[in-house]
Amino acid sequence: MSKRSVLLIMLFCLALAHPVPVDAALTVNIDDTFTVTFEVHLTGSSGSYDDYTEYENETRVYDVLDISGDVVQYQMARYYYYSDSDGYRLTDTNLIYFQVDRQTGEYLNGTMDAPSSYTAYYTFDNIWFQIDPSVQPGDTIRILGFDYTVIGETDFFYDGLTAYDAIEVRATYSYNINDPEYDPNGPMDVTVTESYFYDPTTGYYLGSVYDADVDTSLGDFSWHEEGRVKSSSYSPHVDEEASTTRRITILFIVALPFILCGVCKYRGARKIRKEVDHALALLSGQVPIPTGDKPGVTPTLWDPLTIPYQQLLEGADAPNRVTLAPGVFLVIEIDDRLVIVNTQNREKPDNVVIRFREEDIKALYRLALGTLDRNSPEFDHCASIIPNFEKYIVPASEVGAVDEFAFTQFSSSLSKMFSRIVTGTNASGMKLAKEILAARALDSAPQNEDLVEASRLLARRKVLDYSLGQAPLSSSSHLSKVNYVMQHAPGSVLLVGDDDLISVTLARRGIAVTLVEIDPYTCALVASIAQREGLNLRIFQADLRDPLPLEVETFDLFVADPDFTIEAFGLFLSRGISALHTGGIGLINFEAKGNQIKKARILLERLNVEVIEQPEDTWTYVILRNTVAVGRTRSTSGKYSHIRYEEVVGLFEAPYKSVMFVVRKNPETRVALSPEAQLEAPPSAIYDI
Repeated sequence: MSKRSVLLIMLFCLALAHPVPVDAALTVNIDDTFTVTFEVHLTGSSGSYDDYTEYENETRVYDVLDISGDVVQYQMARYYYYSDSDGYRLTDTNLIYFQVDRQTGEYLNGTMDAPSSYTAYYTFDNIWFQIDPSVQPGDTIRILGFDYTVIGETDFFYDGLTAYDAIEVRATYSYNINDPEYDPNGPMDVTVTESYFYDPTTGYYLGSVYDADVDTSLGDFSWHEEGRVKSSSYSPHVDEEASTTRRITILFIVALPFILCGVCKYRGARKIRKEVDHALALLSGQVPIPTGDKPGVTPTLWDPLTIPYQQLLEGADAPNRVTLAPGVFLVIEIDDRLVIVNTQNREKPDNVVIRFREEDIKALYRLALGTLDRNSPEFDHCASIIPNFEKYIVPASEVGAVDEFAFTQFSSSLSKMFSRIVTGTNASGMKLAKEILAARALDSAPQNEDLVEASRLLARRKVLDYSLGQAPLSSSSHLSKVNYVMQHAPGSVLLVGDDDLISVTLARRGIAVTLVEIDPYTCALVASIAQREGLNLRIFQADLRDPLPLEVETFDLFVADPDFTIEAFGLFLSRGISALHTGGIGLINFEAKGNQIKKARILLERLNVEVIEQPEDTWTYVILRNTVAVGRTRSTSGKYSHIRYEEVVGLFEAPYKSVMFVVRKNPETRVALSPEAQLEAPPSAIYDI
C-alpha cells in the first residue's frame, strides 16, 4: 500500500473507535444483520502535497452467525475504495470473522472487525457498533484509549428528512502521528471531534459524524467522515414529530429557491438570447468590433498566413532531416510562449519554455514535420534557442511520421478516460461502469482496425496551437464522427478547420474532400499524407474571417468543430452553410454544457438552420495536461486548459466534451457572415483566448 494512504488508514481507524457497554449484556440474536457505509474526505497541504485530496468509500455488512453462551460469532464483509489527487487508487474486499463477549463487548481470541494491519495503531478491546442502551447522560465509556461522554437522547436524521430516536455519544481528543512523508520535522498534531448515534432500544449503531484537523510544520489537513446504517434487521424508531417539522422546514427552504430560480432562469434565458444576438450582430458588422484583449494576459498575436504551408514541405527529400523525438511536442501557448514538451519523462518535468517569436516558428514547424535539415541554418537556429536541443530530436523517417509513443497514448485513450471511476453502486458509478463495458465491446469489435488507424493518424500531430483553439478529438470520437459523415454518403465534404485530421480519414474512404484551415502546420501535415497516399484532397490555407476562398453552394456536407464561443460557432457555421447546396448537411460541434447548448440552438433557430439530429453521444478530446492536478492554479476556458510546465505533462482526456448538431440547409436558411464578406475582428473577439 502507498505511504500516502497511511494517514487515511490511521484516521479511519479512529473514526471507528466507538463506545461499548461494559456493565450489561448486549442484546444480540442469531441472524442479526446490518450494513454500514462510510464516506470520508481529506484535503490539505503539507510539503510537496499541494492542495492534496484523498477520498475513501467503505461498505461493511455484519451478520451474527452463532451465539454460544456469551460468545457471539460475527461475519463482516468489507468493500473498500481509496483514491487521491496524486492518481493513486486502491480497492480491497475482505471477509472477516470475529468473536465478541456478549457480557462485556470485548473482542475475543485476538479477532477484530478490521484488517490485521490496523493493529499497528490500535488495540481492539471493545466493539464500536453496539452500546448498552441503558447508559445515562454524563456516563463515560473508555474505548481504544479515549474517553467518550454520553450526551443523551436526541434525533439522528438518517437521510436529512427522517428523524430516528437516538443516543448520542461524543468525544474530543488529541494525539500525535510521526510520518516523515507529510512532516519531516517531527510529529503531526491531530485533534478529533466525533459524535456517534445509537438506537435507544437495541444499542446498535445508527450513524456518526467525524471531523479531524491535522497540523504539521509545513501545512495542515482537514478530515471529514459521515457514516450511517444503510440497512438492518432491527427497526429504529422514527420520531414522527421531529421528522414532520424537518420536512416542513426543508420544504419551505427548498420552495423559495425554486421561486427565485424561476426568476433567475427567465433572466438567464434573456441573457443567453442577448449574447446570441450580440454575436450575430458582431459577425454581420452591425455592432462595433471589440479591440481589447483579456486583462493580465499578453496574447500570442501572429498571423499564421505569413507562413504558406508549402514552405514547410520544402526539403522533404533532404538526407539528414530530423524531427521531434517520440513523446515530444511543440505547443504554442496563448500567452506569448513556445514550449517543447516531453511527455515521456514521467518522473520529473523535462519541458523547455521560450518566448514566442515569429522568426522561430517556421523552423520549429519544419522540425515537427520532419523536414528540417541538420545541415541547415534553421537547424543551428533551433539549437541556439532550445537548451540541450539534441535530446529532443531524432532522425526523421518520413514527413509527418507516426509518433509511436503518442500512438500508445491515443490507442489507450478509451481506458485512460475511465481511470477516474470510483467503484460503488451509486448511479454515476453504474453509468460509468456500463460505459467501460461498451468501450471494451468496441475494442473487440471488427471496427477496431479503424480505431487503430485513427490512433496512428492522430499520433502524427506533433504541434498544438492553443492560440488557435486546437484540441484534437480522441480516437474513438474521431471514428464516430467519420461514421456519422459516412451515414449521409456525401460525394463532397468541406472541412471548416481540421485539427482532428478528419479530412484524411474521409479522403482515405474515397470522398472528395476540401479543407479550409489557417494553421500552416496542419495544412502541411495533411498535404504530406495526401501526396504520399494519392488522396483526393484539396487544401486552402485561409482565415475564416476573410472571404471564403472557394466555390459556394456546391458541397454535400461540411464538418466543423469550433472553439467554444458562440461567436466562433456562428463564424464556422456561416462558412460551412455558405458552401452547402440547398439540402446539404452540416455536422458542427459545440461545448456540452447546458447554457452553451442553448446558445447554439438559439443561434441555429435565428438563422433558420434546421436541426435534424442531436446525437446522444458526447465527443471527447485528448490534450496535453499535467499528470496530477495543479490545484487552484488550474483553469479551463473553452478548449484551453492551463498547464504548469514546471510539472510533468502527459496526454490525457480533456476536462471538457462537446455535443454535435446535425443540421440541414433549407431555402430559408441564412448566414450571419456572407461568403464574400470580411470580418474585421481580432482573434480575441472570436476565440476564447
